[in-house]
Amino acid sequence: MAISKTNKTIISNFFKNYNELSGWRRWIFPIKFTEPTNEKNAFIICNFLLSSWFSSFWRSVFPFLDTFAKSDLHRSNQIIGNFDLFNENNFNVIAAHENPYDLWDALSTIGISYKEKLDDQYTHNGVFLTGNRAQANFERIANHKNPNELLDSFVAFLSYDDISTIYASSQNSKETLQSDLDAIASSEYEPREVGKALHLLYCSQKKIDQADRTLIAEKPSRDSVQALCFARQAGLLEGPLAQDIRDLIKTSHNPLVAISVVHTLQLEGLLDERMGKEICAGNALMYSPKEIPLALNALHGLSLSSIENNRKLLIACNAPKKFIELLNCLQENNLLNAPLAQRNFDLAVGKVHFEAFHSMVSSLHSADLLREEQGQENYEKIAQCDESLAPLFKLLNQSNLLNQESFDRIIHHQKWLRLNIWQKIPPDTFEKDHLFNILRICDNDSQGQLSKMSACIKYINANVLKKNRKPEEPTLSDNTNDLGASTSLQNF
Repeated sequence: MAISKTNKTIISNFFKNYNELSGWRRWIFPIKFTEPTNEKNAFIICNFLLSSWFSSFWRSVFPFLDTFAKSDLHRSNQIIGNFDLFNENNFNVIAAHENPYDLWDALSTIGISYKEKLDDQYTHNGVFLTGNRAQANFERIANHKNPNELLDSFVAFLSYDDISTIYASSQNSKETLQSDLDAIASSEYEPREVGKALHLLYCSQKKIDQADRTLIAEKPSRDSVQALCFARQAGLLEGPLAQDIRDLIKTSHNPLVAISVVHTLQLEGLLDERMGKEICAGNALMYSPKEIPLALNALHGLSLSSIENNRKLLIACNAPKKFIELLNCLQENNLLNAPLAQRNFDLAVGKVHFEAFHSMVSSLHSADLLREEQGQENYEKIAQCDESLAPLFKLLNQSNLLNQESFDRIIHHQKWLRLNIWQKIPPDTFEKDHLFNILRICDNDSQGQLSKMSACIKYINANVLKKNRKPEEPTLSDNTNDLGASTSLQNF
């Protein structure tokens, strides 16, 4: 166990002062230190001298011993010595603490102010530094980064009015108490919140499994407790998915909703082990539980319902309402008829930025570009193009400029047209000449990608946005902030 930086400084100063001794002082010092002397042993020796009958003499003759006697390290060792806990191992634990003063303050608080209070709260062979659990409790305090906060958390937890009743109903009350204290101590920054969450969980169920206790220690919150209780009542903590469910609660921003999603799948008869593990791994958590039956019923109505398609929809799609809208759009254009139905379903369900893809399909549908044989070809093209073009297709559709010719040319030049600036153009200011002038810029094979993108931005600034800009508004500069794929694919 490494000695902390602060205590290393004390050791360094100790050896420096010892080496500066001369004459009779160096001769009468009980131990002769040499370079190989173990630093920890040096401290233990000093501690022994300061605990002897002649401590006043040693401190007066050797000032560096007096300095050591005033250190937080020595004062902490004195306290644990009063509880018969001083030994080499505990000395090393104290020496390793990064905040010696905080540790001394916490230990002195136990020794002076809290000992009677703590032992009175719940006595099981002594709660803290007395009895057969003293060593474990000392290590909890001494190994914690914030010992005072941990101590206060213990006090708060043991001060609940019903805590004695809770433990009295436990078959192994002593072990249960120690497990709870371990859980609280395992939290570096939120030990008090762990205590609150454990108590709340006890109020909901008489017994806490160790796996649940570990979960609460890692994510102490009311939401976690509610989700855990819900999962247990729904029987989700039994069987092969138990740990996956706990991991889902731990990682989810809204664990209660996440568990509700899994429970809805369970009620729908869709929660097999494969589906459950993929859902709990973090997919489909944008669902509202109410949307799941609607999405599944829609698949059934479109003759696309199957175990595999249900799984694809629930795992890969996080916008079920818009997904069903897209499928209805495809059906209206006869793109869900055999033998195209499964292929077109798979093209949609695999999209990462689904809302942008939905926007592009909606734009093509509004422009009547999904009809007849050309519709299938256009749909496959839109499925392959970059989602950052969604704002451009939306702009052209709103400006009545989206037709087969403009669509084909945009697909051909899509590499140059992935610009954030499309979202800044009001539809009523964008005209046919603007579009074809931009496409002509892209037709210039003598320019590279960045040059074409920059030229497009300059043209839009000068000929589209400038007409709609107030005099006091600054002109958009030609910089890389307007180049590349859009960073926001919302509001389509």
